[in-house]
Amino acid sequence: MTKPIGPRHYAAHPGGRPVLVCAGDSITQGKISADWVRRVATAVAPTMDTVNAGISGDLAWNLLARLDAVIACRPAIVTVLIGTNDMAAQISAQWSDECLKSKRLPQRPTPEWYRENLHRIVERLKSETSAGIALMSLPPIGDTTGGQWGELVAPYNAIIHEVATQAAVPVLPVHEQIAGLITPDKPSAQWDGTKKLMGAATARRFLLRQTWAAIARRHGFTTTTDGVHLTELAAAQIALLVEQFVAASTRTECGQPRSEPQPQPAPPSHSGNRPAQESPEMTTSSPSPQDAPTPDRPPALDLAELAARAGVRTPREFTRLLERTPGGLSRGLAPGQTCRLHVFEVASRSDVIVAEFDDLLFEAPNWGDNGETLYLNGNGGLWEFPLDSCGKPRRIAHEGLPHINNDHVLDPGGASIFMSAMDGQIYHGSLNGGLVRRVTDDDDAWHFLHGVSPDGKTLGFVRIDTPGNPARLALISPEGGPVTVHDTGAGAIDGPEWSPDGEWIYFNTERWASRPGHSQLARVPSAQPSPDKVERLASTDTVDWFPHLSPDGRLAAYLQFPVGTEGHPKNLPVEIVLVDVSDWTTPLARVPLFGGQGTINVNSWSPDSTRFAFVSYPLAPTPTPGASDERPIR
Repeated sequence: MTKPIGPRHYAAHPGGRPVLVCAGDSITQGKISADWVRRVATAVAPTMDTVNAGISGDLAWNLLARLDAVIACRPAIVTVLIGTNDMAAQISAQWSDECLKSKRLPQRPTPEWYRENLHRIVERLKSETSAGIALMSLPPIGDTTGGQWGELVAPYNAIIHEVATQAAVPVLPVHEQIAGLITPDKPSAQWDGTKKLMGAATARRFLLRQTWAAIARRHGFTTTTDGVHLTELAAAQIALLVEQFVAASTRTECGQPRSEPQPQPAPPSHSGNRPAQESPEMTTSSPSPQDAPTPDRPPALDLAELAARAGVRTPREFTRLLERTPGGLSRGLAPGQTCRLHVFEVASRSDVIVAEFDDLLFEAPNWGDNGETLYLNGNGGLWEFPLDSCGKPRRIAHEGLPHINNDHVLDPGGASIFMSAMDGQIYHGSLNGGLVRRVTDDDDAWHFLHGVSPDGKTLGFVRIDTPGNPARLALISPEGGPVTVHDTGAGAIDGPEWSPDGEWIYFNTERWASRPGHSQLARVPSAQPSPDKVERLASTDTVDWFPHLSPDGRLAAYLQFPVGTEGHPKNLPVEIVLVDVSDWTTPLARVPLFGGQGTINVNSWSPDSTRFAFVSYPLAPTPTPGASDERPIR
């Protein structure tokens, strides 16, 4: 099932498959807060049923009182996100009084009572089920991580970690991940600690049909709509953490699937070939911590970020800056983060993890003409990855090539590749390595390659003359020479690449943006790339990037970012959407993952149009002292 149901209904009508139960309060229930459980249900639907055991206003005592219904589901996995109302009862006497009355509590809530009830919840789940259990830290309130609201949340999250340590269960870092969405130096509305915005948010949602994100913006918030309940962006962060927990032991060896989980009471075995879900809608996303610096590795910055921070305006200036920035040229993995290389098989709708790396971050696979080799960038260079290599990529040794980024496209001849480098220029080199040739010669403009025409006679790229100016569609001969810049209308564009027949150039554009960053998919005739010829492929609330057509021209895959995303940043819950090119509005499949920048920046279809490759960058749950790192999902 892709739509979660309540525990009592499920217990009365069990589905005979492994069951995930998500227990909690209104943030889990998903009626007056963005619904993260529905997204999780869609993601796990091929192998599991999902039960939503969230009830608005509940405290830990209330969840403990109704735990029989959760246990009756015979769950394979249980997640517990409870305590926001326990904590809120400490804000004022009014909050506490309302909790006492509306939830019929036997006493006033206190931190000590919360600890006692949470401990009893975990102990009952451990003793009366064989489920894999995960607690979750509480989200920030008041759209801030500091001040009085940060000081209120901290002791409750400390209690969660204390209980988890005693019970040897993990804690999913909900607080930490959502905190990553909050810009510390960006002023936001000051929440007054009352419920007055809750009614307004509910009315705007159900009467005016506004998105949670739009309501949050109206109230001056980013992650909450009313100081407590979550936006789509924040809720999707929880969804990805839960999805990662469910799939924590689903790695494959050289792409071979492991067995799928079995229903209770027998503990399920681990599943590595994770079928991709087919979902009617996406619940949007959220970011994560930045790549963490270490003493010998400064923070990894992409070209645009580094140029903007340094105040440089041209590639010439940027090149000089890079010479003074050793180690800061390439992205790295954050602590606990891994890089997974996937292959999506269209016919079976299956997502196979073919390799996983914890020491090197790879990006943007291209599929070689032989059908058996992928080419990716990593650590500033180009790498070759034979699909039968069991996770052993080989760096291709190029001479005279600056650090490259994730914009690289194979020459139609199959023996060479065009690459965008961190100096803002495009280079051409052999797939066997050796000396490279610089294609572009303008040191005062940035060039980001995305397409090569099917006849191999033209390169399509994005040209930026000054940071901050809109990116424009530009064409050049592979041999170099003059650049032709084409107007496609207002707003920046990115990702231009040709259709297999050469008749169209597909790209994403902010031409129709009603808010900053609202990129949509479009195409324009390659023979007449002018504003009046641009066609919009679909109209969505999400932020859509990088349309990639299959070599046979029938299908396309593109990357969908959350509502409100600006640009195409890294470390977000995103989705790859598969469509038939005759109808871009009806997804054939959706693949949720944690990634964004680097996931599928360039065309990664196999030559026979049956598969495409992509990269994800999952974050590990925050480890709890005393909990076993090898605890299987049961």
